[in-house]
Amino acid sequence: MKVSEVDFLALAPDEAHGRQDDLRRFASSVSDPSWLAQNEPDLVCWWGLRLPLRTRILARLRRAEVPVLGPRYHADISTFSPKAFAFGYLPLREILRRRAPRFLIVSPQLNPVALQLTAVPPSTRLILATYDVEAVRMAKQAEDRRGRRRWAARLDARRAERFERDNLSRYDGVIAVSELDRSVFVEKYGWEPDRVLVVENGVDTDYFAFRPRLALEPPNVVFVASLAYRPNERAALRLIREIMPKVRESVPQARLWLVGGGPSPALETEHDGRLTIVTGRVEDVRPYLDMAAVACMPLTSGSGTKYKLLEALSAGVPVVCTSLTLDGLEGIVPGRHVLARDDDEGLAEGVLAWLQGNPPPSQSVEDARRVVESRYTWDRNLEKLAPWLETIATLPVKGRRPG
Repeated sequence: MKVSEVDFLALAPDEAHGRQDDLRRFASSVSDPSWLAQNEPDLVCWWGLRLPLRTRILARLRRAEVPVLGPRYHADISTFSPKAFAFGYLPLREILRRRAPRFLIVSPQLNPVALQLTAVPPSTRLILATYDVEAVRMAKQAEDRRGRRRWAARLDARRAERFERDNLSRYDGVIAVSELDRSVFVEKYGWEPDRVLVVENGVDTDYFAFRPRLALEPPNVVFVASLAYRPNERAALRLIREIMPKVRESVPQARLWLVGGGPSPALETEHDGRLTIVTGRVEDVRPYLDMAAVACMPLTSGSGTKYKLLEALSAGVPVVCTSLTLDGLEGIVPGRHVLARDDDEGLAEGVLAWLQGNPPPSQSVEDARRVVESRYTWDRNLEKLAPWLETIATLPVKGRRPG
């Protein structure tokens, strides 16, 4: 049953790489930078991609984690904003003019298009769909730094809060991924509770089907993540340099697989093709989950693996992780569904328990799968979205309308 029409505007190129896009057929229109450049070049603000020299210099300094003064917003916005304007401003303005949709849903939380729009129809409600709270995540990462890098990160965390306040002022509703994030939007940013909906992270449990573990030799430890994300890279290096050496004292042949796109040169040099394998981007992570004896997620900062943790649990993979990895995941109980440790020794012991066939008696992969089925399927989590949107449509416009 058709309940709405959807126009989808992507600000980054389509990276399906030949894979079937099952959602495209449900959209009234779909565009991305490549499509726009070929079919609607007049809707691309090419000049917006030309950054001033000062902006380029500051971006280079901030990539090197040098404290800088001057920019209003944090580094991610300074680099993403020109692309958003170039490929989003005119197409979005045209959609708003032509269709005046009831809802404009923007994602993720660092997307600045709402700040760039010069006019929004009064009948259109703006909704921000987040995956975490930018300022909170960056403040935590700052405390994990040392010296000048800490000061640089603290400055950027403050800029992230300024951006978040400015950006949120344009919206009528916010979608959060956890009760923890919702409380931050309400308490830190002063949002009315009725305007913030929690739609928890989801997983396709049919796609990530539960499979019993295979007794493979050598046994495999797997970490699946976007390795271009700095906290995930740090976790991967921690696995290689601190945790796996302890594991191999008892299981010398244990093999570590780091699965995900964007590995840095530092990670790539750790690849030896025998005990440590850095795959880079893969088309399908399920074969790596199928062969895993255990997944280890030793994050010390950031929040980059929640989807991957749910996918592993859905597929029946035992998970050993830090307590930080579980932030915002309601219902996942340490000791019962995952083994949570924060020190290298504890993480290595948890990995060894599964490699040696002596799992903690209280940890059950079957129970973990049941939690995923009961709390983290998309069908279940999205049930509340439509009624909430209807409520938002009846409330007074909250977002500041420029123009």
